[in-house]
Amino acid sequence: MKAYICALFLAFFSSQSLAQRSIDINIPQTNNDRDRLVVELLGRIFEAQDYRANFIEATEFLSDSRQTEELRSGRLDIIWAGMSEDREEILLPVRVPIFKGIQGHRIFSIRPESQSAFAMVKNLDDLKRFEAGSGMGWGDTVIIEAAGLPTVTTSKGVNLWPMLDGARFDYFPLAIHEPWSEIRSRTDLNLTVEKHLLLVYPFAMYFYVNAEDQKLRNILHSGMNAMLDDGSYDRFLFSAPMFKDALIDADVSQRTVIRIPNPFMHPATPVNETKYWLDPKKLTIEDLQAL
Repeated sequence: MKAYICALFLAFFSSQSLAQRSIDINIPQTNNDRDRLVVELLGRIFEAQDYRANFIEATEFLSDSRQTEELRSGRLDIIWAGMSEDREEILLPVRVPIFKGIQGHRIFSIRPESQSAFAMVKNLDDLKRFEAGSGMGWGDTVIIEAAGLPTVTTSKGVNLWPMLDGARFDYFPLAIHEPWSEIRSRTDLNLTVEKHLLLVYPFAMYFYVNAEDQKLRNILHSGMNAMLDDGSYDRFLFSAPMFKDALIDADVSQRTVIRIPNPFMHPATPVNETKYWLDPKKLTIEDLQAL
């Protein structure tokens, strides 16, 4: 009997210890709503694997290249950045899109008088009759150019707004959550969000860890998949005001979807793992409002 009680005692405290495992994680500074949302999600991913994460932010702002170097040197444990074949060759990516590839779902800022013309667009060939505006050297610029979409570029992204207003091009494709606030902040320009189309291509933000840290990669990969399988990932993501409000405003399930390839992806990108990627047709206003 004593042996049995002792075994129960050890099992109880072992399980308690497992449930309360604490882990320190060095991360970049969080300076905006997107990064703060990423860190909140990251905490839940660790919880899904029975870890309590203590996030330690860098004391200074780090550029993308500095973040990569700090991760390689071991001074950071995790960074998050857009998928890049070069980055994926020197770091260890967790190939589960952080925001379900929402960055590759683009709606357009346009001039109001252009809406009737865009309402007639049904496919990629129709869209090629219009000129896009985008930043020189941006990752999405090369993707839309590779699809044969005529594109006007500038080295200063801020200039795209007055250029659109001045009819230098026809539309400015932005991630679903971006154009609303951008247009509201530019009351001097006569611009609006296009109501009919959704341009989609595979593009994701990933977590990256040091190339030698397979254990941490596995924790993140398993935690993200556990949340995706039990539905908590979608509930968290689509209830966040940053996305929920924009998705409702955009009414994405009712838009005409035009898909283009991304020829600049790493070959290991899990494009066929459907649970990893946003399905706009399943995001009805009613479902989003219920979250």
